[in-house]
Amino acid sequence: IGLTGFSLNEVARVFLGDKKVEHPMGFKEMFDKDRVLLKKYNLKDAELLLKLDTKLGIIQLMITECVWTGTTLDRFYVGELLDNYMLRKSKILKQYLHSRPTREQSEKNSKIFIIGGYVMPPLKGIYSDVRIFDFKSLYPSMMVSWNIGDDSIDTEKSKLGDIAFKQFVNYPRKIEEVPFKEWFTFLRQQKKKLDPHDECYQTANNNFFRKGTPSFISSLLQELLALRSEMKKKLVGLHAGSPEYGSTRSSQAIVKELANSMYGIMGDRNSRYFNKNVAESITITGQFMNKTVQAILSSFNYTPIYGDTDSVF
Repeated sequence: IGLTGFSLNEVARVFLGDKKVEHPMGFKEMFDKDRVLLKKYNLKDAELLLKLDTKLGIIQLMITECVWTGTTLDRFYVGELLDNYMLRKSKILKQYLHSRPTREQSEKNSKIFIIGGYVMPPLKGIYSDVRIFDFKSLYPSMMVSWNIGDDSIDTEKSKLGDIAFKQFVNYPRKIEEVPFKEWFTFLRQQKKKLDPHDECYQTANNNFFRKGTPSFISSLLQELLALRSEMKKKLVGLHAGSPEYGSTRSSQAIVKELANSMYGIMGDRNSRYFNKNVAESITITGQFMNKTVQAILSSFNYTPIYGDTDSVF
């Protein structure tokens, strides 16, 4: 959309075709020498903010999101919104969640390294007819499909799986450098060895999550993804600009944000849901899925030229 930064001046330029009052001097100098200009400058800033909110409906969206999750506006952070939403749900389900980590626990957690998403070094060049494969809601979908959660992880199998996985990767080699076929063969062998009765879902970091009862996280995600799909269908039949359309569109945006942020709190070292194994089960499985797509495309004589987390070019 042509936005090159997040300053008020830049946002006003893009969305309003307007700009702040220019001033050749600093604020203190304006206060001392030209208070008329200072007043004009401040009033213009307030006017731009009001116009932006009128056009984009930011405050109403924030209020709606706070009502949805049980959060106050002064605590409007994604982590806080999601935490309150999950606490509300846990009360309904009569499930008890962990307490927030103490300062000492957070400091200890900060030293824990988590492997992130996959970024393929691009094959440099100029290309025509480039196709893009993109996963739909990759992380949320994986968390549901593999029933990922700290209440569904099989700790005994996963502990053995961790040891085998570290030996397989063989530091200082990185998981990003492991060829797909080698990785795939390793996982198949480990599945037969550690989970011969197929009681669990195996993630790409060789951790195991029990089948059967949905984890707390995956059950919430299933609800959010189904709700978002329902709202998107509802939008089609509504008149753009009507109050119902605006309300449904806002709610759909909230549901999308909550679903896509669910992974983040697993890797947030200050979150009550922080769990290295769970977080890496998501990110490393995402890496494996990206490499799976590349392998399939290569078998059809397509050349992967770039990949980033949930997409392959």
